[in-house]
Amino acid sequence: MSDSAKRMGPRLLVPGLGILLAGTAVLPATATHAAVVDLGATDNGYVLRSAPTTVQDSSQTLQTKTPNNSKTRVAYLRFDVSNFLANNSPSDITGATLKLALTGASAVTGDTATVYGLNDGAANSAGETTETDWTGNTTSATGITFSNQPAGTVAQSASGLPTSNTTSALGSLVINQTLTGAPAFAENDIPLDPAALASFLGSDTNGQITLLFVSSTGSQQDAWASASNTGSFPVPTLELTTGAAVPEPATVAIVGVITALGLVRRRRSV
Repeated sequence: MSDSAKRMGPRLLVPGLGILLAGTAVLPATATHAAVVDLGATDNGYVLRSAPTTVQDSSQTLQTKTPNNSKTRVAYLRFDVSNFLANNSPSDITGATLKLALTGASAVTGDTATVYGLNDGAANSAGETTETDWTGNTTSATGITFSNQPAGTVAQSASGLPTSNTTSALGSLVINQTLTGAPAFAENDIPLDPAALASFLGSDTNGQITLLFVSSTGSQQDAWASASNTGSFPVPTLELTTGAAVPEPATVAIVGVITALGLVRRRRSV
């Protein structure tokens, strides 16, 4: 045996080790595993321009129509984000979707739904409703109306939203009007800009946020299932996706094999 061979000591030959080592060169050390949190609306309501002081019945549906109409309808959704924010940073958000169920098809092809956020601490100029104390889902005197809505004055104009009390548009979607299933509804998943939503959530101080949305046309209102509907329709839901770096199981297994082989070789060399 040569001197060089003697110095190297005994070798542990493992078939396929070269393949495993090669595999580690192409497998990532970590991978992003998405975590999805669904938040159902805790309250909702809508307001109607042509009945400015009347609380609309939102027990079954929310109705929307363009701001540029004498019968504008603006829908409001409240979500409790306190638990989410207690366990996540807004910057963790990698995706966001407002999920709505259309229960009555619009007559207008290409109608678009647009979503805005109600600024933290926003208050109607008359001081009648604020970002935290508005109520919907009722026809009682405590509900929101077009006159006292916390978004403030929504002008009869295509640019009526956003207002100074709301964010700019967080997202929009051409409305799916194809009703399917039993009960029949059209699923509409409105993608929200993750960075804009993270900024919106980052300014929250009370664990409660409100999203409002309208439609782009005015020839017919769109009807959406409310949080308390009794028709078994899906309720308004805010879906938040976060990402966390987690080792891939395959990578962990390979690293474990290589580590074990290294220990065996060191023991043989002693």
